[in-house]
Amino acid sequence: MEALLTELAGRYAPLLALLLVLALVDVLTGVGSALRRGAFRWALVAEFYQSLLLPKVIGWAGVTVLAESVSRFALPSAISGALGGLAGPGVSLAFLLPAVLELVASIAANLKEIGSPRLPPDAAALERQR
Repeated sequence: MEALLTELAGRYAPLLALLLVLALVDVLTGVGSALRRGAFRWALVAEFYQSLLLPKVIGWAGVTVLAESVSRFALPSAISGALGGLAGPGVSLAFLLPAVLELVASIAANLKEIGSPRLPPDAAALERQR
């Protein structure tokens, strides 16, 4: 099992790095967006990591190890050979793609918000300041 994990770490390290870099960019743009709106709170950054990022990374890594293990050890050799070793990577990419797309969409929304002109405060906000 250790050899399998070492091989998988080498094979999937670039995809894991992509996921982590996108998450970092999402956090940075999210912080910028929140600062621009005046709504930044450290608790929300911690919540992002705990409830959104960690489950994605750990879930993807777990599914990848499981899919690779099943394709190597549990599938009959005829099926495994017919798939050409693509079962594990295919399942891994199928689970990675939605996470990447969600992060890219979040980054795009954050960048749009950072780049948008500030709107003047509304009358209710002005009244609360008095």
